[in-house]
This record gives sequence, structure tokens and C-alpha cells, in this order.
Amino acid sequence: MNPLPLLHREIVEDDLYKRDIQQLGISAKTLDTVFQDLSFAVATKPEIFPLASGTEYRRVRIYGFGMCPDLNVWFTYNDAEAVLKRVEVFSEEC
Repeated sequence: MNPLPLLHREIVEDDLYKRDIQQLGISAKTLDTVFQDLSFAVATKPEIFPLASGTEYRRVRIYGFGMCPDLNVWFTYNDAEAVLKRVEVFSEEC
């Protein structure tokens, strides 16, 4: 018996996400590099990430990776897309 094929959703950056990156002064290229490994999981198994209570938003937590501060990336998803909604600092300790 073959397992069901994984859906591979397109990763889409919401305008608020882009604005957050700009306001935090994070290079989009740097964040793309850090998020690269996580993006496969977001695109194929978004349900493994914690759901914020009372919302439709899920959270990816990015620790360090040579960057400071540590970040939360909030996203939603459907069968076609995983939409990166917001990015925020959760720890400024380096």
C-alpha cells in the first residue's frame, strides 16, 4: 500500500510579511536562506506546526541560525498555498 502523495503548496509572502521583514531590517535573502529547510515542511506538512489558539494562524519558530533576534513566522494554508502572514521577534537575546 502506497502512502498518499504529499501536497506541495506554493509558498506565498503576504504584503504584511514583507513589511515586517523590512521594518525588522532583515535581509529577505538571509531569511529565505534560513527558512529554506523549513519551507518544505510548511509546504507539505503545515499541520505539524502549532496553531495559535482561537486563530487560523500557525507558527514557525526560527532560533538563531546566525541571526539575531529569534523570530516567529506566522502562516495560514489551504490545499494550494501556504501564505506567510507575519514575522515577529520573540527573543532579542543573542
